[in-house]
Amino acid sequence: MNLEYSFYLSNKDFKKTCDYSMDFDWCSIDYSTLHPTPYISDNSQRTLIVLGTVIGDESVYKNDLFNQMSNSQILESVKSYNGQFAIILYCKNDKRLSLITDVTASYPIFYRIDNQEITLSLSYSDIWKRDVKCTEINYSAFYELFYLRRVFGAKTYDKKTKFLSANSILTLDSNYSVEISKYREFEFNKSTKSFDEQAHELADLIKKSVLRRISDNKNYGLLLSGGLDSRVPLAVAKNVFKCFSAGYHKNSEYEVAKAVAALEGHEHFYIQRPHDNYDQLMPNGVYLTDSMREFHSANWALIVDQFKDNNVDTVLSGYAYDYLLGDNYLPRAKKKFLGKTLPIYEVLEPASNQDFAEFFLNTISWRYKSSNSKALVSSDKYFEKIKTEINEKVDTVKARATSYLDVYQFLTVDDLSRHSMYIESSLLRVGVEDRVPGIDKDIIEYSFQIPYEYKFNYKLYKKAIELIDPQYVHFINANTNYPASLSPYHYLGTLAYNKIKAKAGFKATLPPNDHNRSWGDPFEILKRNPGLLGRVQSMENSSLWDHLPDLNRTEILKQLKLQLEGKANNIPLVNLLVGAELFLGEK
Repeated sequence: MNLEYSFYLSNKDFKKTCDYSMDFDWCSIDYSTLHPTPYISDNSQRTLIVLGTVIGDESVYKNDLFNQMSNSQILESVKSYNGQFAIILYCKNDKRLSLITDVTASYPIFYRIDNQEITLSLSYSDIWKRDVKCTEINYSAFYELFYLRRVFGAKTYDKKTKFLSANSILTLDSNYSVEISKYREFEFNKSTKSFDEQAHELADLIKKSVLRRISDNKNYGLLLSGGLDSRVPLAVAKNVFKCFSAGYHKNSEYEVAKAVAALEGHEHFYIQRPHDNYDQLMPNGVYLTDSMREFHSANWALIVDQFKDNNVDTVLSGYAYDYLLGDNYLPRAKKKFLGKTLPIYEVLEPASNQDFAEFFLNTISWRYKSSNSKALVSSDKYFEKIKTEINEKVDTVKARATSYLDVYQFLTVDDLSRHSMYIESSLLRVGVEDRVPGIDKDIIEYSFQIPYEYKFNYKLYKKAIELIDPQYVHFINANTNYPASLSPYHYLGTLAYNKIKAKAGFKATLPPNDHNRSWGDPFEILKRNPGLLGRVQSMENSSLWDHLPDLNRTEILKQLKLQLEGKANNIPLVNLLVGAELFLGEK
């Protein structure tokens, strides 16, 4: 089973290790199975490589169209491109190389310039294994990973390789001078139209985001959970998708997804996740995620053949709609009443004299669930360095922002492919193509124009889905086991009523536990994966402490002990520790 995809380009001599390779007069490429297959056009004037799929205003671009365009036309048109892609363009006359990323850098470009040698890859792991010397390791990036569950900015785990930011064009001239420009900057001015007008606008954008991605007559599948976002493509497109739900067992979330698919007669398939999927993913899952995300994200690569067996070559998901159009990743906390925590959120504001980066780092919702990230590293210097980098990023947008919430959302959305919660379906590329309507450039741009009072509790987003097809928003949501359309206080009343019924011994509907969610019970993971369990149990003697001496060994071992005892969910931390241990073990 192939658990890695690769695309590696360099002008230096290197050993070919992948399934496919090509030599040009200015470089060579080495790549493994990657979906869609890279489009490569080479002639006496230029080399053009398109990775992924470029989408126009209404439909998928046919790559042959690029052959009718000059180099300048391609570069000038890039702002209008949609979809998930990266473009590599080399002009042979003036020996100028251009690299282009999309709105989220969903096909990430890692590049390395060493004197007159240029190397770039979709997989940082390729560069790490082929090129990086021990003396070049950037250890501070590993500490940042443990703080943030992601690596911020352009940095990587070595001092010479960089990540090319989203919405960017990198130009390398014949003198190996690098220039990076942004071809798109987000605007934050809020719409002054009525709620209903904005709901209709958003409904239209959501429909286009789906229809654009199913315009080329592929065989489309849909990742369908029991939540609201994943059913949005079904509300838009009828009789198009085969639906797939994955889990460790058929539970209530599976039953909800099955019922959603049945609303209009879509085929529905259940994919059994291997119970030992963590063990199966080591070490290749670590390399597939570049050890910059939790390696369990690669679990889709384990089951990709089940899509192909059902004649599906392109898979859509509902990722990103919720936190772009709702309040999921905004600073918020659950309200308290009479000493009790309510399942209703309120927005948080920074204190008047509070450092914004510190406010951001203290309130991001994608932190560890059980452990304090600051306690994982014994030196404050790394935390202060991260704060400085974040504040530098803040300075680039605060003049255009209408409120601190604009800046907060920007810090989450910018370079989205580096986010710890980025699209797991991108790791399907070992076998099928992934397409994500929720990261449509028009959706992302519009998300910054929505007044925040319409984002809270997904008010505008739910209304837009209702306008598209109301049955999907009024159907049960597996996140709560109540209709997705319920307002927060209606939900609170429904929950309280059912708790009273349950306490009185009557049949009641209550929110699901981890056993009834697709990701499973975190305390069962180590039991089902003896290899992972062994690594956790032997972590005290890991070489990781020698590589990263500023990790707080005592605190981390304490958190691992709590995981082993079933007292705290530290599986995200386990992922990162094992990934870093394997990655650094290469050196």
